[in-house]
Amino acid sequence: MHNHRLNLFALPSQTAIIFWLITVTLLGAMAIGLFGPNIIPMWPISILLLVLPLREFLLRPDREIQKYNLKKAGKDEFVEFRQRVGQKAQEIGLRRVPQILLDEKRLNEIYVMGTFRRWYLVIGSEKAKKF
Repeated sequence: MHNHRLNLFALPSQTAIIFWLITVTLLGAMAIGLFGPNIIPMWPISILLLVLPLREFLLRPDREIQKYNLKKAGKDEFVEFRQRVGQKAQEIGLRRVPQILLDEKRLNEIYVMGTFRRWYLVIGSEKAKKF
């Protein structure tokens, strides 16, 4: 008899489950509202509910860059770190290498952000020197 173990990391998180429940509920309500007689037309609300989150998603990197005064690393800065990021990106099969942004306020944090076409790796300059 095989002893199969449950992989908890393969299951969706509670946040993902709640997100999908809310999404299905909203889309279901919009779909019901689009058909039949309505007092309030639902198509403008439906379009807004689809466009506004997409717009926020696309503008978020620009807002974070401006809010935290992030700067792009120069081409001759952190060459070894940049090469290492390129190697790891290639190893995991990324189509492009994330751009490196320097954060002088949050020196100990490393995080990624971006959109469909723009990928960023944000790191403090002291942390980048250590790598």
